[in-house]
Amino acid sequence: MSKTSSQLFAALLLLGALSSPATASFESGNTQWTTSTASKNSAGYHQDTALCLSNKRGIADVLASERIGDFRACIPSQVTAGQLADVAIEYLGARTALGHYSADSGGASAFSEAFPCTQ
Repeated sequence: MSKTSSQLFAALLLLGALSSPATASFESGNTQWTTSTASKNSAGYHQDTALCLSNKRGIADVLASERIGDFRACIPSQVTAGQLADVAIEYLGARTALGHYSADSGGASAFSEAFPCTQ
């Protein structure tokens, strides 16, 4: 590809990126429920499990230093990502009416209930 063609391609690529609307794509609790409870036989099981675990670990990391909304949690350092996912899955499973809220608020609510701060 010539230098001119490469520059034109780069310009068109940049133009396409700039013309796309900027939207946040935060997941709902319903979406997180789907990825967190994926069947082991499903094609995307490993990807869904990784997404679920990383989401819960990220929520826990934020809660280690600040609140998420009105939620605060004191999660012991020994708690694994798998345990965090189990807590969130159980919490959301018992509160399906909350599924339309963001996944981070659902996780933060679950963790604040399961790991309350004593101070």
